[in-house]
Amino acid sequence: MKKFIFLISALLLLLINTSTASSKMKIILTTQNWPPYQVYENEILTGSAVQVVKCVLRKMEQPYEIKVFPWKRAQRMVERGEAHGFFSASQNNIRNQYAKISYSIASQKWNWYLLKENPMNPADESFKKKASVTAMFGSNMLLWLKKNGYKILGHTRDTELLIKLLVHKRVDAILVNELVAKKVLEKNKINPDKFNVFLNMNKPLCVYWSKTFLSENPAFHNQFNKMIEECRNELPLQK
Repeated sequence: MKKFIFLISALLLLLINTSTASSKMKIILTTQNWPPYQVYENEILTGSAVQVVKCVLRKMEQPYEIKVFPWKRAQRMVERGEAHGFFSASQNNIRNQYAKISYSIASQKWNWYLLKENPMNPADESFKKKASVTAMFGSNMLLWLKKNGYKILGHTRDTELLIKLLVHKRVDAILVNELVAKKVLEKNKINPDKFNVFLNMNKPLCVYWSKTFLSENPAFHNQFNKMIEECRNELPLQK
């Protein structure tokens, strides 16, 4: 009987240790270089969204690695099971099929940019039919434009090229993230007064976690969400 109890105890201890080791496995997160949310400074990945993610995982004592890829690839890696999550992303139904969204890690505004001399207004009913528009390849904004029947003319892999398309009058309007556009204009010393800017919508940014990963770690998502508010309150830029 004592030998049986000893074996049961040993088995339970093994299961506990295995569970603990599994919960502390290194997770792989993918992202894109997207200032000011994700940006390399002195060979270190930082930025407003990165700071929140790192803060949360540090509080969870969760080992991790963040890898930077083109945005479309970053998402596909999670869909294919090659990574556990990606950020910073806004909600859409395609992503929802294979991943689960977290609470917001950063705010985001989708803005229309048009050249100042262009009389068009995105609020007009004729805009959708007449205006040639575009957004970044692989972005939720481009998907939204397609879904809502806008006249899309090409796309690029970064916001800097989008603004060049607009400045050179290849398109009538671009749909971009407000803070990202401001950073690009500042970097390239482009006067923001060259443009008319219209708010399209507020679209919070989050982390998408693989549903396969979450099924194997059922407590992880709630723990991660619980720490987000705490970290955003600790980081002044996130409030």
